[in-house]
Amino acid sequence: MPYGDVDRISKLVPDTLGISLGEAIEQSSELRARMESDGQVAKLMETAQKLEGLTRHASTHAAGVVIGTQPLIEMVPLYRDPRSGAAITQYDMRCIEKLGLIKFDFLGLTTLTTIADAERRIRETQNADFRIEDVDLEDAVTYDLLSEGNTEGVFQVESQGMTDLVVKLHPHSFKELIPIVALYRPGPLGSGMVDDFINRKNGVTKVEYLLPELEELTAETLGVIVYQDQVLQIANRLAGYSLGEADLLRRAMGKKKAAEMEKQRERFVSGAVERNIQRHAAEEVFKLMAEFAGYGFAKSHSTAYALITYQTAYLKANYPNEYMAALLTTESGNHDKLSRYIGHCKQLQIEVLAPDVNQSARDFTVVEGGIRFGLAGVKNVGEGAIESILAARSGDSGPYREIFDFAARIDGRRVNRRVVESLVKCGAFDSLHPDRASVWAGLDVALEAGAAEQRDREIGQESLFGGMVEADVPKPTLPDVAAWSDRQRLEFEKEVLGFYVTGHPLAAYLQKMRRFIDVTADSTEGRAGREVRIGGLVTSMRETRTRRGAQMAFATLEDMTGAFDLVIFSEPFAQYGSLIRAALSNESGEGPKPLVVTGNLEAGEPPKVLVRHVYDLERAEEKLATQVRLQLTAKEVTHDRMQALRALLKRHPGACEVILQLLIPGETETWIALPGAGVNPTEDLRNELNSLFGRAVTEVEY
Repeated sequence: MPYGDVDRISKLVPDTLGISLGEAIEQSSELRARMESDGQVAKLMETAQKLEGLTRHASTHAAGVVIGTQPLIEMVPLYRDPRSGAAITQYDMRCIEKLGLIKFDFLGLTTLTTIADAERRIRETQNADFRIEDVDLEDAVTYDLLSEGNTEGVFQVESQGMTDLVVKLHPHSFKELIPIVALYRPGPLGSGMVDDFINRKNGVTKVEYLLPELEELTAETLGVIVYQDQVLQIANRLAGYSLGEADLLRRAMGKKKAAEMEKQRERFVSGAVERNIQRHAAEEVFKLMAEFAGYGFAKSHSTAYALITYQTAYLKANYPNEYMAALLTTESGNHDKLSRYIGHCKQLQIEVLAPDVNQSARDFTVVEGGIRFGLAGVKNVGEGAIESILAARSGDSGPYREIFDFAARIDGRRVNRRVVESLVKCGAFDSLHPDRASVWAGLDVALEAGAAEQRDREIGQESLFGGMVEADVPKPTLPDVAAWSDRQRLEFEKEVLGFYVTGHPLAAYLQKMRRFIDVTADSTEGRAGREVRIGGLVTSMRETRTRRGAQMAFATLEDMTGAFDLVIFSEPFAQYGSLIRAALSNESGEGPKPLVVTGNLEAGEPPKVLVRHVYDLERAEEKLATQVRLQLTAKEVTHDRMQALRALLKRHPGACEVILQLLIPGETETWIALPGAGVNPTEDLRNELNSLFGRAVTEVEY
C-alpha cells in the first residue's frame, strides 16, 4: 500500500496511551468506515492485529544513554547501529536496569532553539545585554498573559485543554506554575484530582489532609499528591521505607502487578501501624498513592518544564514581535503550524508581511510594521537559492531594481525557474512590479535575458575601460496582460506559503456564515460527541465504495482557523454528493462556494465531522432558520402596515415561523406568533421587511 494511504489510516487510531488496534476499531467510526469501504484496509487491520505486540525490529531509544561502572562491552552485549555507527545495547531498557546499569534520557527540544533565536534578536535590536537566564521569574505581565489564556506558541500550554487549566488555576508566581505540567496528564484528569486541585486553589473546597503527617509533605500542592517525590517521602516518613525501597514501591505501583502490590501494601500498612498510624488510615493513604504513582511526574521534571513555559511566556508578553518571528522561523518547514501561528499574529495585531526579494532574509525578521516573511518559508525555495538571492542583493549593485535585474544577477543554476515561479506566486516581486500576472507572463523573457547577460559576463565582453559592451538591443519589458483574479491570486499564495497573505476566500462570506456556524476548527474543545455546525471551503474529496457497493467519501473542509476532516457515509453522500462536487470543482467559475455542514464531531487532529447535512449558504438560510422575529413598537402597528405586512409575508412562503415582538412603553414585551405566516427567511425578505418599517426590525434565529 502507498505510504500516504497507510499514514492516513494510522491517524484514525485514537490518540490514547496504550490503545490496542481492537479498541481503536471499536472507538473510531471513521476507521470502521474505511474497513467497510475498502477490502485492502480491512485486510491490513486484520493482519496488523495478528502482528500486534511482536518484536518487529531492533529499535534505538531516541534519547537513552546507558552508563555503567565498567566498559559496557564487559557487562552487556552490544552491536553497531548500521545507520549511525553508534554502539547500542542489545538488551532493552528493562533488562539494562536489572543488570544495575543506569539509563539517562537526554531530550532535545526545538523550543530551546526558538528561545535562543528570540534572545539573539532582542540583543540585536533592543537590549544588547539581554539574557533569558536573568529575567525576573515573578513578572506580572507574563502571569497576566498566561491567566488570560493567551498561550498560543507558549511551551506545553498551547493546547485548548492546557489553556483552560492555566486560566482556571490563574498562576501568579513561579511556584504556582510548576504543578500545572504534572497535573495535565491522563491519570490526574481522569481521576478527578485536577478538579479537586483547582477547587482547593480557588478556595471552593477546603484544603484537608488525610493524616496530620501528610500536611508537611503535600502542603505546597494543597493536600493533593502531584509529584513522585511525594510518594517517596510518604513511604519514608509514614512507613519507614528507605528512599531506595520507596522508589521500588513507586515502580511496583506504576506496573500495577497484583502480587507485588499486595506485598507492598502489607509492608506499607504494617510499617505505618508500627508508627502509631491507624490501619484503615494507612490503607487509605496506600490506595491514594497507588492511584497516583502510575502517572506521576518528578518535581524536578515539572520545574524544568515550567521554567521553559515561563521563559516562552515572558518572551511573548514582553517581546512579542521578536518571539513570534523566532517561532515562525522554527516552524517554517511545517506549513500547518506556520499558518496557525501567522493567524495568531493577526490576533496580536502583528502584521506578517509577504515575502519580498529586497526585504526578506532567510528567516522571519522583525521590521518596522511587523514581521517580514522569510524566504525559507516559501515552498520550492531551497537553501542554495536563498544564499544566491541574498548574496547578489548584498553586493555592490544593492537591491534588485526589477525582475530583469534580478534574473541577470542571481545564479541561474541555483535559482531555477521553479524557484522564481514560487516567488512570483507569493508576491515577492510586488514591490518591484505590483501586477503579478504580467511578471508571470514575462518570466520566459526575463529569465532568457538574464541568462544571456550572465553568459556575456562569463565570456568577458568588457571594454578597455572595464565597462560592459552595450549591444544595440531594445530593453525587454513585461507584457500587458489581464490581472489575476482575487481567487487565482489567493490560491497561488496558499499553494506556496500554506496560507493566504492578501486576503481570504471566505472573507466576503464571513458575516453571513457566522449566523449558522457554532464551531470553528480551533474551538472544538469539549464538543466531541455532539452535533455541530461548521462552515468553509471543501478543498479535497476522495470518493470510495463500501463493501456493499454504496458510494461514500472522505473530504477536507477549511475555515479561516484550520481544517476539518469530513466523513460522508453513503446516505448523506447520495443526497449531497453533487453539491459537494460542484463546490469543490467550482464549475460556475464564480469563485469559491462555501458550504455549511452539520454532523457529529469527533476529537482528533484535525477534528472530524461525521456528516449529516450539507447546505450552500442560500439553502442554509432557509433550512437552519427556526424563527423570524419582528421587533415593532405600538406606534408602528397601523392597519395599513399590517395589511402590507401580510401581503409581503405571503410573497415569501416557507416553513419558518414568524413572531411579532411588540414593545409597549411602560409594559412588558408582548410576543405574538403570526398564524399561517410561515416564510422562507431570505435576505430579500429581511430587506423588504426593514424597508416597510423604515428601520432594521428583523432578527432571524438559527
